[in-house]
Amino acid sequence: MNDMWIKTPNGVKDLDVGRWLVVLADGEIGICESYQGYNSIVHVINGSFYFDCEPVIAYMPMPSVSNLLKEHFKTDANFKTAGAKVMDLDDWNFGVLAAIFSPEDGNGYWCPNDSYESDVSVWDKKPDWATHVVWYNR
Repeated sequence: MNDMWIKTPNGVKDLDVGRWLVVLADGEIGICESYQGYNSIVHVINGSFYFDCEPVIAYMPMPSVSNLLKEHFKTDANFKTAGAKVMDLDDWNFGVLAAIFSPEDGNGYWCPNDSYESDVSVWDKKPDWATHVVWYNR
């Protein structure tokens, strides 16, 4: 764990209302959305109530897209439009899980490498040859 994570012996009890990245006891990283309920804060981790998950052992505020992914993006002349954002599948999958990328936000295409894009939309099934994604914000 790096110095951005805040270790907690108290699990979700240390989380205030907001969105958090969390590390569970089994090592899985998740997204926790914490809402103010009637008498207490309600914590939902990866779509499940916190008590259905392994205990939270560390957390950090949800980072902004620009700070988290900017060093993984690059612009390349082999893409359809200037300003194309190229990322590997780990960054793409994280962005989709974190709701950073959605059909309302832009268009993306599967890529066979980090230099060329296809015409296959990222919202279609991932081809076996896809190793990267190119993303165009609206």
